[in-house]
Amino acid sequence: ILEAMACGLPVVATDVGEVRYIIKDGFNGFIIDQRSVESLQENILKAMSRDWDNLKIAKWIDGKYSWSKWAKNISMLIQEL
Repeated sequence: ILEAMACGLPVVATDVGEVRYIIKDGFNGFIIDQRSVESLQENILKAMSRDWDNLKIAKWIDGKYSWSKWAKNISMLIQEL
């Protein structure tokens, strides 16, 4: 999910793990019901028919989940310990 969004691509995914904190419905993709083929089909078609702001998706994900941001967070955690 993160790699696709880093390339500016929207994602259609089920609501498992931390996905709900990464996908902002309609902004960078869609969250679907886990066991619904109809939901998967509907949301893939919806995603394909939209014009997405790919640059905005890539910038948003970079601001939240970039390697440099995580490296800084880990470094700060190590210093605290």
